[in-house]
Amino acid sequence: MSALAQFRPQLDIALAHPLLSALIATVVFSLILFLIARRVRLELFFRSYLFWTLTLVFVLEAVRLGAFGPDAAAVLGPVAAADPASANLSLAFAVVAFLSIGGSLGLRLAAVIGMTVALLAPYATTTPTTELVMAHLTEVAVVAIGIVFLLLQVSGALSRPPRERRPVEIDLGPAIHEAPAE
Repeated sequence: MSALAQFRPQLDIALAHPLLSALIATVVFSLILFLIARRVRLELFFRSYLFWTLTLVFVLEAVRLGAFGPDAAAVLGPVAAADPASANLSLAFAVVAFLSIGGSLGLRLAAVIGMTVALLAPYATTTPTTELVMAHLTEVAVVAIGIVFLLLQVSGALSRPPRERRPVEIDLGPAIHEAPAE
């Protein structure tokens, strides 16, 4: 029995739900960064989201669609018909998402729009209902998180340096500041 075989059930669940796995990885990685940095910064979470959610999901989709050949696609599960145009498009959006980690608003907007179109385009012709949203809650959450982060960046909330805490000065009155009379 190989070392990987004992984790096969967990890997199958992760591969069956790539978006949920990517969101969990984003949260775990962000918590580790917050513990190391000892302060919570939304920019760190946005960068983690861009890498762990957007970039890796696009790369995973590119591999599944055959961007790296049928052998690489077979590692992720049953091989579907290769679609070179869609595979290259997913790979291009993975590059855009990876480059957007640097902080460019335009690249970040392109990455979030790309993910929005990739996730929600199949449902564009249907009427949104509560059942549809609940059935695809992970996709809606990924898009909503991206839009919220973009709005925070446009408002400037991500680029503000964290407030430094100043020591509290307590004035105990004139008796403390005067020298004792002898």
